[in-house]
Amino acid sequence: MYANPRELTDSELKAVIDFVHDNGVACGGNWDVMFLSALQRGLPEYLNKLPKRNYSLSEVIALLANALLGIALREECCSCC
Repeated sequence: MYANPRELTDSELKAVIDFVHDNGVACGGNWDVMFLSALQRGLPEYLNKLPKRNYSLSEVIALLANALLGIALREECCSCC
């Protein structure tokens, strides 16, 4: 899994951006919540597998990329990933 969003290719990053655009809900400038809302609305089964904790924006972007690329979560998820 990706450890850092900077490891994403341009096309992978575009897929994340498009997914957030289509599924995310703006939350007063809170980017973490906006990206997590995209997961909640677009891939709820993936979000439900995540441990309930706070995630950094980098972790959320990596999680989204992993979800969109079909990369499974590891048991010890997350730090990330």
